[in-house]
Amino acid sequence: PLLTARAAVGAAEAVVLPSVQKLMSRWVPPERKSISVATIFSGFQAGTICAYVISPNILDSYGWRGIFYIYGAAGLAVLIPWFALAKDEPSSGSTAIEKQNESVIDVAGVPTPIETPTTTMASKASTTTQPSSTHSALQDAIDVLKSA
Repeated sequence: PLLTARAAVGAAEAVVLPSVQKLMSRWVPPERKSISVATIFSGFQAGTICAYVISPNILDSYGWRGIFYIYGAAGLAVLIPWFALAKDEPSSGSTAIEKQNESVIDVAGVPTPIETPTTTMASKASTTTQPSSTHSALQDAIDVLKSA
């Protein structure tokens, strides 16, 4: 029975990482994806470490069954609002999403606008008609080397 229960838990946990990746692909802008992945995955490990620290105290106070009840209650406390509020994809009518699209705070705390697909295409079109500053800087460096 214990092995069967552990296999069921493992099968249920198997969908977590692909689901997180799919949600992040829809909600997180590409330039913020690495910090988001790092935060979420480190949160998994931090939760495990916290459980290792807290579980002996729960065991001493409430017995081994108390661990299951307390962690189960904590899971339900997160699950109920998640089902009520979480969405698979951002909707354009959501005020929170509109605010997010206006500006996202980067790691340093500086607001940076998020490029929409139309602005990205427009910026690509404008850069193809003008020489890039990198090219001119590279050309200047080559000219300096030639003159030396």
